[in-house]
Amino acid sequence: MTFHDIAAVQLIHRNEWIMFSRIDIESRGGEQITVSGLKTEDAKELKFLLDHLR
Repeated sequence: MTFHDIAAVQLIHRNEWIMFSRIDIESRGGEQITVSGLKTEDAKELKFLLDHLR
């Protein structure tokens, strides 16, 4: 998957997991990648970068 293949990036943050979040990335072809165990601030930064690089 390249940056141009990314169709959607979703930040998943639950109240009970204050410290950690996960990111779900979906490609235009329907492939899904989940990145979990990220500190919330790192997850937000990664989502921002992925949203702006495509």
